[in-house]
Amino acid sequence: MTEVLLRVSVLLFAAALVAWALRRSAAALRHLVWTLSLVGTLLIPLCWWALPGWQWAVLPQRLPSASPAQSISPSPSSAAVADDALPPIRIHAEHSPHPLAAHSPLPAVAAEPPIEIAAAPVAENPPATPAAQPAWSWSRFLAALWAVGTCLGLLWIAIGVTAAWYVARRAKPTADPCWREISQ
Repeated sequence: MTEVLLRVSVLLFAAALVAWALRRSAAALRHLVWTLSLVGTLLIPLCWWALPGWQWAVLPQRLPSASPAQSISPSPSSAAVADDALPPIRIHAEHSPHPLAAHSPLPAVAAEPPIEIAAAPVAENPPATPAAQPAWSWSRFLAALWAVGTCLGLLWIAIGVTAAWYVARRAKPTADPCWREISQ
């Protein structure tokens, strides 16, 4: 759903830029730009669900949700391996990871005995816990930002409608015959 909100936001932002660039043009042209962008915002969710997905490089890949039957469980043979059955890993100090270290002007160091590192024990049956959801994510932030912007826009419209209703309620009919003639 965040992908749809992102696409709609990009479309409306582009329409705002175009309308701003056309601010000295005819109002009908700016109205056409906004009408087409609003129709586009209505078509984006329909196309999202009806057409195959196109992936943008900036968006995470949309993966099908896995059913519980498809979940991966450890094999019983790997859970039965004890930690003492695994051989220790030996690291020799005379082997240097850097290729130019052999040509170093420093004097040679006597070989040290190998260091043994034991393998970590394998849990027989790890507890099945659901994946922890991060407390903060970009998708939640963008959805919240979108919701706040929508609420502010609706509040602005409600204030305008209320103000127009108040002006119309307090209006009095005109007594000038010229104005009456124009309105008929």
